[in-house]
Amino acid sequence: MRKLYRLSALCIVFFLMGSPLVAEDAKYWLDKAAEYEEAGRWDKAVEAAEKAVEMAPDDIDIREKLASYYYRTGQYDKALEHYNKIIMHDPNLARAYNGRARIYRKLDRFEEAIADCNRAIALDPKYAGPYNIRGVAQKNLGRFDEAVADFTRALDIDPKHYQARMNRAILYTDLARYDAAVADYDKVIEYYPEDVNGYGGRGWTYYLAGRYDEALGDVEKAMEIAPNDIGVLDTRSNIYRQQGKYDEAMADIEKALAIDPEFYFAYYTRGLLFEVLGEAEKALADFRYACDNGEKEACGKLK
Repeated sequence: MRKLYRLSALCIVFFLMGSPLVAEDAKYWLDKAAEYEEAGRWDKAVEAAEKAVEMAPDDIDIREKLASYYYRTGQYDKALEHYNKIIMHDPNLARAYNGRARIYRKLDRFEEAIADCNRAIALDPKYAGPYNIRGVAQKNLGRFDEAVADFTRALDIDPKHYQARMNRAILYTDLARYDAAVADYDKVIEYYPEDVNGYGGRGWTYYLAGRYDEALGDVEKAMEIAPNDIGVLDTRSNIYRQQGKYDEAMADIEKALAIDPEFYFAYYTRGLLFEVLGEAEKALADFRYACDNGEKEACGKLK
């Protein structure tokens, strides 16, 4: 009888240790991951999600959350591994193909990204996400008409799809279809009035179109939202240069470079300013540095 009592007591202890009040079960760690995510502690979010997957390896939602954290932290190979496992477990899950397509896009494996988007669309034709990702892949492969069509299809499904709207606006700008780009940025500003990219992108488009006063107006609005946005500072520097306000232009581009010395496009912008100021050697040095770091416009100045 005494042995039975002691055994029962041990069972009670183990039960309490495994209860939701103190247990480190999968849900506990998934909730911890969400807390870390909200706090911007991505390394901790990854660790917590890894523990959740260890405890519930067959739970697709938990594994997908971990894959998304790997994606967010740039661990693309690990993210790909988990999306592969999810798809093996459920080959009819459209969002899993969409998630894997995002990874392939980041890895510059564009044809594979397109193939996964096609699978996702076949499973769920009303899913806007894969149209957007496929559009990005098409753009990177130089298939601009197909990219525009994909972004447009995503927006037909979801007019407030932020990435598709921004991606189409940027592509229209690259194609010098400035009025169409401005129309898309108008929608971004309408739907997301506190987003700096709407005003910043439209300001850059106005600048390229030679509409400097409108460009400056948008840039000033963008600066109210994000005073230290390096892209906006670069845009305003270019506008000031075109307006002959060279001191202001230099102040903006130097501020952008102080915030992020690896913002290589800014060296190209500063090179243009040095060129106007007649400082050829400084201009050439900036163009060369920007070119060496992948800025094609700068490379064109070295020919």
